[in-house]
Amino acid sequence: MAASFVWGCGMEIVQLFISLGALDVSGSPVLSFVFRNSIYSGVFAMVGGLALVPLVGLFTAKTRPSNVDETFSCYSENKTVGITDHLGK
Repeated sequence: MAASFVWGCGMEIVQLFISLGALDVSGSPVLSFVFRNSIYSGVFAMVGGLALVPLVGLFTAKTRPSNVDETFSCYSENKTVGITDHLGK
């Protein structure tokens, strides 16, 4: 999730520098298309972020807190409830 955030913020910061004239990407046809305006770069930031989350998830270690089983152990107990004719009575 952090990778998606960094990707999106990075794309929009680059767009800001291009809009201010600090960067020039007119030499690259792909970059000049992506950063033509903030709408295009925003779309690529979102789509890139959506693709980045599962890709990063494939290559990073899975974490699991040590007390998960203990925390949810109450859900493994069976409870029996008597049947009533009317709910709420």
